[in-house]
Amino acid sequence: MADCSTCTGSTACTKCANSKYLKSDKTGCVASCSNDPKASNVYSDSTTGDMKCLFCNSSMTDCVSCDSSSKCTKCGNGKYLKSDFSGCIAACTSDPKS
Repeated sequence: MADCSTCTGSTACTKCANSKYLKSDKTGCVASCSNDPKASNVYSDSTTGDMKCLFCNSSMTDCVSCDSSSKCTKCGNGKYLKSDFSGCIAACTSDPKS
């Protein structure tokens, strides 16, 4: 697997080289998490030094970009980002913290 620096067996990459991100299914490395076709809602986790593409929390409906599994940074489908970054809402008036 190109750019994979550490593998488990012949099919599972566990760490990438050359500033690449580990794909969510561990089948290889990509330059950007947006290039991971199996994960439409992903974020890059570089806090441990391992750059990985991971899914956002599935409870955050309509969240299309995250900084962590529980912090949404961008909404899709015409929705608005909640003030506490916990997900997306249809209208700003439905966010009790606004």
